Amino acid sequence: MLDAKLDARDTDTERLQCGVDCLGSLVALRPTWAGASPSCMSGTLIDTLFGALRLDLAYIRLDRQQEDAPIEEARTTLKMSVGSIEAALRKHFGADLNQWPRSASGRVGDKTLSIATVPLDFAGEFGVLVVASDRSDFPTKSEALILDAAEATGTGTQARA
Repeated sequence: MLDAKLDARDTDTERLQCGVDCLGSLVALRPTWAGASPSCMSGTLIDTLFGALRLDLAYIRLDRQQEDAPIEEARTTLKMSVGSIEAALRKHFGADLNQWPRSASGRVGDKTLSIATVPLDFAGEFGVLVVASDRSDFPTKSEALILDAAEATGTGTQARA
């Protein structure tokens, strides 16, 4: 019994350390983004979150104000293309990104996922970050804090065109 409690505490300690490391990484991103393109910013953000939060899906869509084509990127354990991911999310949540709920659960590909969405503003390029996990408790309170930090990281960032 004591071993099980120690194992749980080690896991909690590991999760806490991972959360602190991820917050540190998010804070460190902002200065590195000075002059970076929104595409570069979105890629580094989802790379950071995908590994740290043990996600099954990290997806970003930024609607370009100066260009026709949006920026879309994804990291996933699912066997799906970026276009298939977008179609599945729009089918589940609707066409208007601004109306997507902050949290929900739904089927994406062959998995039922707990999904969190975060509105983004990268130097006037507005969009959404979608992160999802097959863990039923996702996002935990600490993961929600990390997602709030991710939202704040990009807000007001100056990027190059």
